[in-house]
Amino acid sequence: MEKRRLLIYTFTMLLILSVLVVFVVSKRRPTVDKNTPLPAIKKEIDLANGAAIYNTGKDIGGKMIPISGGPSWFILEGGGCGVCHGANGKGKKEMKDLKLSPPDIKKSITGLRGMSEGELENLLKWGITEDGGTLSWEMPRFSIPIGDLKDLMGYIDTL
Repeated sequence: MEKRRLLIYTFTMLLILSVLVVFVVSKRRPTVDKNTPLPAIKKEIDLANGAAIYNTGKDIGGKMIPISGGPSWFILEGGGCGVCHGANGKGKKEMKDLKLSPPDIKKSITGLRGMSEGELENLLKWGITEDGGTLSWEMPRFSIPIGDLKDLMGYIDTL
């Protein structure tokens, strides 16, 4: 009888501990420190790759840049920056279901010129603006590798 009570007690404590661990882990959020420099990557900018990402949402090899959020039709329209910001980066005025007009990405307050790689990475991955604000849900979040990010920045500089 005593052995059974000990077994039930142990099982109950393990169950409670497991639930607590799951709860704590699920509440963790990514922390972004825009003052931490990104590691240096020795890579030449590939403008063709940057253009592919901007226009199609896929790298030059055809691999889709993973996204989350944004309008439901975004991927159907191509999945690249140009879907909303236009081929020239100036932003399209007429967009399906969007309350906001996509800005000129080179001249707006959140424009790419003057942004560090870390700030742009925070913007694209987490929707965090230079001043610590949050972008609208209408801007998809992209899990873009740093090498592709450099290529994208290089391409946008040519627009």
